[in-house]
Amino acid sequence: MVAAPCGRAATRVCTREAATTSALAAVALADDDSAAIATGAAGTILERGSGGTWTATTTGTTVDLRAAVIAGDGRQYAGGDAGTLVLSANGGASWSVVHLGTQATLYALDDL
Repeated sequence: MVAAPCGRAATRVCTREAATTSALAAVALADDDSAAIATGAAGTILERGSGGTWTATTTGTTVDLRAAVIAGDGRQYAGGDAGTLVLSANGGASWSVVHLGTQATLYALDDL
């Protein structure tokens, strides 16, 4: 972790954490700021809990994940290559594959 002054206020400190070496493609933040996920290469998903720390999680897929969304009900989704969509209904503790019947790459997800 690297801490350095950032922003206009000299007392404000920003941190950068290295939870992965994989390239990241998308990030999603819960409406209430209680959680965040970042997705990327080779099935990478990073979870940020309420404590603010990012941790890598296992998704069960190795395809590149290019999209992320956290729905209003707290479910977390990540999508990517070959029509892959994974879902966590328990805050990222486990992920399951959602079969969409397509091989199209998912570049964006939205909670409508």
